[in-house]
Amino acid sequence: MASEKPMMIEISSVEDRKTVVSILHTNGYTTRPIKIKKSAKGLSYGIEFFRENITIDARAGAVDEG
Repeated sequence: MASEKPMMIEISSVEDRKTVVSILHTNGYTTRPIKIKKSAKGLSYGIEFFRENITIDARAGAVDEG
């Protein structure tokens, strides 16, 4: 099963991250939280996301990977 290269969005607010994750999941993306090292003492937070290349034929129940 192939997938796109993961993309990243840096978002500081927890509530904003929750909103973006909800939107991405609704649109078929897989997400995960990430920590981004900014400096020796600082961290920032964000979301890494990607979409699997899967097509589902609802009529037949078949899954086409590719």
